[in-house]
Amino acid sequence: MNTPSIKGRLGAVPESVLTVIFHEQEDREIVMPLTISMQYLEPQWRILGGGVEHGEHIVAAAIREPFEECGLRVPYGNLQPFMTIVKPSRSTSYKEHSQHVFLGEVFDISTFLPETVDGDEILTNKFFTASEV
Repeated sequence: MNTPSIKGRLGAVPESVLTVIFHEQEDREIVMPLTISMQYLEPQWRILGGGVEHGEHIVAAAIREPFEECGLRVPYGNLQPFMTIVKPSRSTSYKEHSQHVFLGEVFDISTFLPETVDGDEILTNKFFTASEV
């Protein structure tokens, strides 16, 4: 099986990742962590994710972002690309922005942090069931 290299992917447009994480509890209920972001006019729950750093591969970013935002580590083998969305950029420097969406399953949630600091922002994190999402 051919696996992508974790290093050295540079895109022509700004890129970001969203990592949709699932965890199956003992009662077989599927839960998904979301974080509340204050960067919008109204605080809103959102999927974990963020920008791809210069020289970083999108898979590495998809693994890094959930760890930075809520302490969860998605094993490389449990991460699957789902889709890429190309949309107008909010920046005046670029016309388009690529957002790469990944799906990942985590088994160990003991490192989950209900609150983290990401730059200037304090993030509150919570698990939601499929019916709550």
